[in-house]
Amino acid sequence: MLHTEKPHLYGFQIPQTSIDFTAGVVSGSIGVFVGHPLDTLRIRMQLSNPKPILELATETCVKEGVRGLYKGAVAPVIGRAPISGVTMAANDYCLRTMNYFNINENLKATIAGVVSGIVSSPICCPIEHIKIKKQAYSSGNISYSSIARAEGLSGLFRGLIPTLAREVPSCGVYFASYGYFKRVLKVDQMGQNDQSMKSLYIFLSGGLAGQLSWIACYPIDLVKSVMQNNSEYSSMMCTYRHLLAQNGYKIFFKGLSICLVRAFPVNGITLLLYEWMKNPFVRMQNSTSLEMFA
Repeated sequence: MLHTEKPHLYGFQIPQTSIDFTAGVVSGSIGVFVGHPLDTLRIRMQLSNPKPILELATETCVKEGVRGLYKGAVAPVIGRAPISGVTMAANDYCLRTMNYFNINENLKATIAGVVSGIVSSPICCPIEHIKIKKQAYSSGNISYSSIARAEGLSGLFRGLIPTLAREVPSCGVYFASYGYFKRVLKVDQMGQNDQSMKSLYIFLSGGLAGQLSWIACYPIDLVKSVMQNNSEYSSMMCTYRHLLAQNGYKIFFKGLSICLVRAFPVNGITLLLYEWMKNPFVRMQNSTSLEMFA
């Protein structure tokens, strides 16, 4: 049954969607910051550098310092806040809405994930565009204004179609597999005395879900990265055909290993923080004050 009662804080009603959005903002930003160094190496491997990960990491640190691994971090850390907030809020809103209907849990989670991917794509595209260009180059003043001057305002949304093509299956797999792993591990049935084990299971579920979601969309993500980094490519299919003709099918999995290494801790931490942040508000649903914490 759909819960319509809103949590209370100091006598004020808090819409559940606002709680989901806030929790998504904070958890998403922290998760991105933790995983950004590996993401920088992934982008460089995708775009040009075929070196092994350790060699590439060492070379980056020697030439640019450790800060080089965090190149372009400001845009995704700040930008990931609304993306993650919108994605999480849209997903949970869809799940609550579909509680009205008798739908299989896996299908319900997949539909909610797909919707969240559609909603978040227009926000995600320009943020990732500038992130990729900053990560790809060791120098140069790259900003939203510089991209807009060079390519026009529409240039900020270069790669929107592949972003949408990536986010839809990725979010569908992500939230469906996360819910599935939680049900298998019986996370929601654990009591207050099992908090440590519950946190571990949420972390594991989130990490595995993150890896599966990247496997589902990685070739499209590579096409998106190349297209956003090079304005000569006019479309997703044009980029795909060029990469295939020049490099063969193996190119579409370039950097996948480092992506999967990064995905596990980042998504484990993100979803663990998200669940943790939501719980205090959920426990206050029938409270009009913070006396429960006294």
